[in-house]
Amino acid sequence: DETGMPYLETATLATVSAGDRLPAEGLGDPVYLVIDDSDAFSNYAISSICTHLGCTVAWEPTTQEFACPCHGSKFDADGQNIKGPAHQPLERVTVIVKDDEVRLVDRVPEEVV
Repeated sequence: DETGMPYLETATLATVSAGDRLPAEGLGDPVYLVIDDSDAFSNYAISSICTHLGCTVAWEPTTQEFACPCHGSKFDADGQNIKGPAHQPLERVTVIVKDDEVRLVDRVPEEVV
C-alpha cells in the first residue's frame, strides 16, 4: 500500500467495491490497483505517472478518471487517454496474488497465466 505494507487480498476485498482504484507502491513508481467488476483484483495495476511529462496523476472517484494536475491530461478508469496533451495511455504493471498478498511483478499483464 502507500505505507509500504502489503495489501492482503481477503481483508482488502472485504472493504472495497467494484471499480475502486487503490494507490500502491511497489516496483518504483506508484500505481493504482484495480478492483474489477467481479470484486476481485484485476491482473494489472495502472501507473500513476502521466505519459506527457511524468507528473503524478490522481484518481478521481466522482468522475471515474485519472487527472494530471500539471497540464490537464485526463485518462479513463482503465488508463486510456481521453484528453491531452498526453497522447499515450498510462502504463500497466502486472498484479498477482500469492499467499493472500497482492504483489506487483515486472511482466506485462498479458503474460500472466
